[in-house]
Amino acid sequence: MTEPNEKFIKKAPKGFTLMELLVSIAILSILSVSCYIAFDTGLKSWRKSESRVERYQNARAALDMMARELQAAFIITAGGIYRLKEIISVYPGGIYFTTSAIEVTTNVYEVGYMRRTNDNVLLKEIQTPPNITEGDGTASELAQSIIGLEFDYGYYNNAGRTIWAWASTWDSTANSVSNYNKAGELKNPDGISDAIRIGLAVQDAKSYESAQSFYTIVYLPNAE
Repeated sequence: MTEPNEKFIKKAPKGFTLMELLVSIAILSILSVSCYIAFDTGLKSWRKSESRVERYQNARAALDMMARELQAAFIITAGGIYRLKEIISVYPGGIYFTTSAIEVTTNVYEVGYMRRTNDNVLLKEIQTPPNITEGDGTASELAQSIIGLEFDYGYYNNAGRTIWAWASTWDSTANSVSNYNKAGELKNPDGISDAIRIGLAVQDAKSYESAQSFYTIVYLPNAE
């Protein structure tokens, strides 16, 4: 009987060994983990960049509005109103002042800025005509995620107006500081300060990063 030719004999396909399978699974796992880490890192970087932009936009818009209105602040003595005042009730640390910068009109407005602490919302209150009592106007939400709001008041405390000082509180009727006008005369009462430094601490809404502080100094041209 003729023996079959070996080159015509079909051989069964060779399978993977257990070791080869384990090595393949290990390599695939490493590649998957590497891809996930790269994706997660990119996503976190994008979120941080987005939160920075969000914080900056919130702070910039709020600071620009406050600065514009404070630059037009002035004192009204009629009707017992003599207002540039740190809020001492309702929302401590805010500010009330009289200004004409709300609209292009001849109207005079009383404006208040304050932070609602239970939900970190920056509020703006507008009232016209101005009233002796703070807190009588309608407050609206101006910005969210504001975890800090502060005002500091700059003034000259000598007749030559060469010594500059800062106060953490202000009341235009209180004579609480030695504040001199441009003629070198002691303001009595204190009236309006020469500058106001505004500070905002902003947290992005999703808290991806820690809060960031923003400051600006507003010089008041109407200070006498």
